[in-house]
Formats: sequence, structure tokens, C-alpha cells
Amino acid sequence: MRGSGATLPFRGAGNLRTYILLCNNIYTVVRLCNHFLMDPNQANFCLSRRTLLKLGTAAVGASVMGLGNPSFGLASPGRVPQPSGWLVGRWRTDPWARGAYAALPAGVPQKVRWQIAERIIERRVAIAGEFCDWAYPGTVQGALRSGRQAATLLDEDGVGVSGRRALVVGAGVAGLGAATKLRDQGAEVTILEARDRVGGRIHTNLSWGTPIELGATWIHGVSKNPMVPITRSAGLTLAPSDYSFDTRSIETGTYAPTALKVRADLYDYLSEIEDADPALRWSVAEWLRKEKWDATEPEKSWALNTLITQEYSVDADVLGTHAYLEGKDDRGGDAFVLGGFQRAPETLADDLDVRLNSAVDLVSANKRGVVVRESNGKLWKADIVVVAVPHALLKAGSPRITDLPKKTRRAVAQLRTGNLERVVLRFEEQWWKSFDVTAQGIGLVGARWSEWYDVSANTGVPTLLGFCGGRAAEGMPASDQAAASEAMNELSRGFAR
Repeated sequence: MRGSGATLPFRGAGNLRTYILLCNNIYTVVRLCNHFLMDPNQANFCLSRRTLLKLGTAAVGASVMGLGNPSFGLASPGRVPQPSGWLVGRWRTDPWARGAYAALPAGVPQKVRWQIAERIIERRVAIAGEFCDWAYPGTVQGALRSGRQAATLLDEDGVGVSGRRALVVGAGVAGLGAATKLRDQGAEVTILEARDRVGGRIHTNLSWGTPIELGATWIHGVSKNPMVPITRSAGLTLAPSDYSFDTRSIETGTYAPTALKVRADLYDYLSEIEDADPALRWSVAEWLRKEKWDATEPEKSWALNTLITQEYSVDADVLGTHAYLEGKDDRGGDAFVLGGFQRAPETLADDLDVRLNSAVDLVSANKRGVVVRESNGKLWKADIVVVAVPHALLKAGSPRITDLPKKTRRAVAQLRTGNLERVVLRFEEQWWKSFDVTAQGIGLVGARWSEWYDVSANTGVPTLLGFCGGRAAEGMPASDQAAASEAMNELSRGFAR
């Protein structure tokens, strides 16, 4: 999940002085804001992610109407050079993820999350994951909070954990959060992880000799975020993210400045959901149709894609209006994790008994204890268990949890795991210009890979990071080379003129 921001407009020599003044003033403000936003001690200055998004899109609308074609510094090359390398993320087909993160479909209330999170099976088995956290769903901090909450619930449920044998299924952030909490409460803990690594959907690729994130990349709301001290312990740096957009049309190969105004208008429409109680049974697409929002228009489709589909991992006709009201404000702004995000879960796993390549297919609890079975037939016995696998796996019965309460089964079935995939392109030279910020966006109207970020400052090499989500991600080319080629074709068409 990511945010947005404003672009800087410039057209013609007559606007040069105005442009320079705007750059200087805005740059100063941005840097000052980032300083305070990144400082947890300056809590009174912290702004919510939603507030920042609204301020950013409003600024975009004003700049588009005031000074013409926007350009935050992207060059217009005669031809986009071929990349020297590419990496493609494929969480939908990953057997231990089967998608990105879970969303609330139309007609499904928020309470289904706590119906999963707060149900203790036979007073011995709890479930954890980002899909269980009703305050920060779909985030790394939500996963961590959920794992810790599961451990706390087991301790408070009359069984107690001190001196008990505990198993945790899954070594993602939720599972590691549960395991560290159980250990701190005095339990003897073992983690069973299906992969050959810890971290789950945090995955740092090092094949280029520099950290490239193929999973979770940002931390949202750095103020009081429990992941912040963990990243610092891991020796990582949090860089404030500036979500500036330069929009281009792949149909015309030129700037598409009005798309940003359309995006700002859409945000205003979506903000009105908070006051529309009857609409809570609708999908976001249904609600917008009632508001006369025509999503078939290319720029409106792009706006809906970037504000909804790539934020929630499902399309607007699937996402319920309930989902737009979920979660607390993420105070402190967003930050890009530098140095390899996977070091954070590896730090959490220090001094824990983690058994890799140990896929679990059955969890069976009764009054005497819990039996956990690996797919190779190996049996484990424990007093308490936390199942911390992605929602899509739990929904598919992997592992199967015996005697799962009917309400819990129904709640798990009601959630929808969506898709958010990425392609990372490395170039020999930076053929685009960039300000001294962490991430700037290139919006491509009419493209599958409709949202790009310049992450060169983070990787140390000229790098663009592209996203596609929802059904668009389901239809991406089967091979990595074909996906990279498609993405390059769209970039080239966007910069044709």
C-alpha cells in the first residue's frame, strides 16, 4: 500500500523564474516535513497518510490548472534504452503466498477480521496474519501486531504459556512476532516454516549485488510503528517517501497532466463514502456509478487503478466500501526501507528455533494438547500453537485446522486475497531526470504497468520499479522476460514524444 503526492509544473521560458521559486519553496517544505514526519518525537507535527494524500492530490489539481503541462524532471528521450536486467515478482503463483494481501469484498463487514483473530480453538490454537489486524490490515505492522496479539490471547485464555511447549506455523512477520512474544512469556517455542528462508512476503533479492525488494517495500506510518525499532536493530535506514507523479499516455506518447486532476477528483469522491451509511453494502465501483463516475474513460480508469486496485490489491468492483473505511490513520508518513528489508525478519528470528523447509498440512487440537503434522508425515506435539500463514493458504485449508469454528470458517471464506505484482528494470544509465527524493512516480495511462517509481537512490543503480494489481496482475505474461518486455514496451510508448 502506497500514497501519492504533487508534481511540479513547468512549460516555457516565461515561467522559469516562477518554476525555480516553486522548486525552492516546495523542496524546502518537503524536506522539513520529512524531517518531522520521520521523527517519532515530533508527534504533534505528524500527519496521517490519508491527510497527506488529500493534500498532495489537491496540490496536483492546482498545479495542473495553473501552469500547464507538468514535469517533475523526466527527460523525453528519443528512445527508451533497453534494460540491462530485470526482476519480476509473482506472489499470485507463489505456493506459500498465493497472492498479495487480503481485502474486504462488497458486503463484508470489518468484524470478520476479529472473528478470525479472537477465536481460540480448544483454548490452544490461535490464528495470526495481516488479514487478522483490524487497525492496520494489509501491512507489515498489521502482521506483527496480529502475531503478538495471538500470543497474548493464548496467555490470557486460561492455559497460560510459561513453561509450555509452543509451535508457530509460518516464519513471516506475523509468525515471528508471535514466537518472540511467546518466548518472552516463558514458552519453549519452535517455528515451522515451509520456505527455505524467513520473512514470508518480505523478500529481498540480492542477485544484482544490491538489495532489490520483491515483496513489502514501504513502512506506512512511521510514528509509533512497532516495525521501526526492528528495522533500526537490523541496521536498516528509513527514507521518507515523496510520491510525486508525472503522468503520460501510452496512446499519445505525451504528458497527460489532466490525469492528476482526475485522480484528485476521485479522491474527493471516495472521501464521501464516510458519510454514506447505506452504501456500505456496495462495491466501490457500484458506489462510484451511483455518483456518476465513468470509470471507462482512460484517465479515470488510471486514477481508479492507482487509488484503489494497487492500494488494496483487488479491483473496484470487488472491493467493498467498508474496506475504504478500514484502519487507523498512518501517522508519521511513509518510508522506503533501505538496505534489504528481509534483514528485519532475520533480526526477529535471532535466537529462535526456526525449522525451514517444514511445510505443515494439519493442526489438530483437543483438551490434552495439539498435534501438528508436516507434509512429509512428521508429527509434532505442543501445548499451544499459532497458525500464521497467509490468508489464501488458510482459505485453501493449508494447513487444515480441525474443529475450526463455523464462524471462523465463514469469516476466512469471506475475505479475498488480491494480487499486486511488480517488475524491476535496471538500466546502464539514468535516462530520466530525478530530484533528490526517495521515490517519484511515473503514471502510465492506458498501461497494465500503470505506476512506476524511481528507486535509483535506494538501489545504487539506475532502477525503475513498476506495479500492476488486481485482474491486470492475473493477466500478466507467463515468463519474466515477456513481462519485462511488455513493461518496456509501455514505457517506450509513454515516452514516444
